[in-house]
Amino acid sequence: MIIAIFAIFLSGCLKEPRHSIRIKNLYAVAMSEVKVNATSYGSVAVGSTTGYKAVPEGDFTLSGASVNNQPLTGGGTVKGKGTHKWTLTITSAGGVSITEDK
Repeated sequence: MIIAIFAIFLSGCLKEPRHSIRIKNLYAVAMSEVKVNATSYGSVAVGSTTGYKAVPEGDFTLSGASVNNQPLTGGGTVKGKGTHKWTLTITSAGGVSITEDK
């Protein structure tokens, strides 16, 4: 019985990482065709936040464009064991930041 409890505990600690990202748009105009790697978030209106979508652990690239055709580019890294949720923010200055949600 002790071995079974230990095995269950150990398997919980060794879970594959599960990461998901949502996009928050604080920029002055809407963004269209927003993608993280190949995962499409579609259009992201000013002041809105998308739902979470799964992404693999590691480096990612952000792409898209504003509705007035200014390119949106960026990237980052997500890592960690277990389940992690992240918010990628398009800032009011047009930059990109990513934070882990608690």
